[in-house]
Parts: sequence; C-alpha cells; structure tokens
Amino acid sequence: MACKDSPASIFSPLSNCVIEEASTRDSISNHDGFLTVNAPHTAQPSTELTLDRYLETPTLVIPDRTFRCHFLASELTTERRAYIKAVALSTLWTALVIISVLSIYWGTLWKLDEHAYRLKGVVVDFDQGDIGQAVLRASQERTGSPRQITWTVENPSAFKDVSSVAQLVLDERYWVAIVVQPGSTDNLRKAASSADAAYNGTSAVTVYISQARQEQAYSHFISPQLKDVLQAAQLSFRNRNAQSLSHFSNFNLTNLMQNAPQTILNPFDFQVDDLRPFDVPVTTALTAIGLIYVAFAALVTCTHSLQARTRLGLNNKLTLKSLLKVRICSPLICYFWLSFAYALLSVFFHVPFGRFRSAGGFPLCWLMFFLGMSALIWNISVCYLPIDVLPSIYAYAHMSSKKHYSRRQERT
Repeated sequence: MACKDSPASIFSPLSNCVIEEASTRDSISNHDGFLTVNAPHTAQPSTELTLDRYLETPTLVIPDRTFRCHFLASELTTERRAYIKAVALSTLWTALVIISVLSIYWGTLWKLDEHAYRLKGVVVDFDQGDIGQAVLRASQERTGSPRQITWTVENPSAFKDVSSVAQLVLDERYWVAIVVQPGSTDNLRKAASSADAAYNGTSAVTVYISQARQEQAYSHFISPQLKDVLQAAQLSFRNRNAQSLSHFSNFNLTNLMQNAPQTILNPFDFQVDDLRPFDVPVTTALTAIGLIYVAFAALVTCTHSLQARTRLGLNNKLTLKSLLKVRICSPLICYFWLSFAYALLSVFFHVPFGRFRSAGGFPLCWLMFFLGMSALIWNISVCYLPIDVLPSIYAYAHMSSKKHYSRRQERT
C-alpha cells in the first residue's frame, strides 16, 4: 500500500516508501512498527557509505489491528463456518442428552395418580360397633380405583393391642392405619344418655402415619384420601346416630343440645398420631433444594477434573485403560469428601441425625449422599416420590441410596 495517504512522519520526504502489515510478511524482524530497510541484493556486502544506500525504499511494518472485522466479513469465512458447526453440534448433542437422560426423571411424574392403588392402608375395628362399621363402609367404598389407596380390613383378633397396629406402619407394611378404639360406640351412647358435656369424640378413631417415610406421599396422596374417608364416615354416622337416639325412651333433645351438643353434631372425630414426624424445617434444605447443589457440586468437580487433564496433556499421554480409571476414580474420591462436607453442614444447623438411630445417623447420611452423587440422575429421579406409585421400570429404586432422602429423620 502506498504511503501517500499516510500521516506525516520522519519519512515523509521519502517519495517511494511501502507500508506492509505484519501478517503479509513471511519473516518479520520488527513487530513493534519500527522502520526496516531492505538491503540491496549484492554478492558481497558493500562497505561504502554512499547516499544511495541511505535512500533505499524503507518498509514500515504495522501489526494486525484487533477488533476490526464484522462477523459476516469475507475474511472470516473459514472461522465463521467452523464456529457455527461447533455450536450446532454442541446444541444437538445437548438436546439429545436432555431427551435421553432427563426423560428418566420426567417418567417418574408421568401418570403418577394412576398408581395410587399401590399405597396400602389398613383399617382395624376394635370397637365392633356402629362407629367402627361406619368407618369400614367408608373405606371400602373408596378403594378399588387406580387413583385410590388400597384399604385392607384386618381382624382385630390378630393384634394384641392398638400399639401392634402402629408397629405395622413403623415396619412399612402399610402407609397408614385407621384404628377404631375399643368401646367407642358405647362411650358415645353413655355420653348421649347422660348428656355428658365432657365427652370427647376425637378419642374414638386414631390414625397412625409415618410422615418422615416420604412426606410427598402423605401430602399428595394419603392425607387428602384419608380425610375423604373419615369425613364420609362422620357424615354417614351422624345421620344414623341422630335417628337411633330418637328411639330412646329417655331421649331429651333440648337437654342434650344444651349440655352435650357434640354427641349429635360431631359424635366422633379422629386424631392423627405421627410416629415419625417430618418436623425439622432445616431438613427441607437437606432433602429437597439442597439436592440441586449436590448436582451442581458434582458437575463442577467433573469440569475441574477435565480441565486439569487437558492442561497437563494427560488425555493424550495416558492409555485408554488408564484414562478410564482416572476419569472414574478421581470424581469418586472427590464425591467422598464433598458428601462429607454436605452432611457436616447439616450438623452445624442441628439436624437431629441421632433422633431414632443414635450416633449412627450421621455416617449413614454421609454414605447415602456419597452413593447418590455417584449416579445422580438415576438416584435423584426416585427420591421425591414413593416408589410404590412409580412405573415398574423404576423398581431399581429399591436399591437406590436416595430413595430414603426424605426419610432422614426416620432413618437417623
């Protein structure tokens, strides 16, 4: 490029100067924009200081200018095509991973309500009276559909006492147990005949649950259907009770409504006995939102491991067998200590690991998180919902370390 448009410089008197960009030269001795002089091609260097030697055409070297091109510039055609190809392939592979891997979790929520029948409840009537019969009828009228809990009626003679029924829930044979207490109907009749103002109908029926086993199961399935069964039983019995009381010879409605109206308006109620309550708020961070951070920590660990191998050139130096061992073992070692830190964080905030299992709760929790991080998608997919309501393909969850995440208080 001729320098006639160049700004005035110390070489402006020279009429035939040439400006070259650094990228157009095969060899550049001066990259800072200094002046270089093209020496004449002579067989032997001349030592004579002549004027012609100093008037030879100079060359001004200018480095490449940065931030000078548009994305659609013609000189970036090769780079642009390579960039678009790389981004497109990356997007395609990411989309395939989303469809193939995340579908594991999406599948757990597909047709969820249609598997509610796999949740089993038990009804035991120790009363053998009208209240017990009302509860039995209501439970059997609300079972049999895929969207309903399967209620089983057990013979009270198979149990020593009420606590034996509660043990069924602790042993996880049933998700919920409805127990009609002995003498409930007789107590109601006595209270109605004597207009006993101290009568308390809530002692008639006791419901045993273990919410820490799977709090999602109780909030989404069991609690709504349990209330539906018992409210239907209450409504049915209230009408029958009013009719039966009216046939008593000494029945005085006015006196009864003044002194013991609950014997007519609310003849029986129920109380819930949560054997393993999920009542420590900080455990929500441990068993729900905190799992997102566990997944993120695992991703960061794998990314750092990849960067370290790439920077040190290990990917090109190790044999395939050695590389596979490094890629598998190094994250597992990191997960071991990350899971320890995650469990230790919960200790600082007084999560009751030893509530039901003494001091063994903490190492148990640590081990579960370590195994869970080792197979994130497979484990996290089955940790939020009861396995009984998941499709059959998720039966592997019985061996999963994270299936009891929401049961931290029960297990520890």
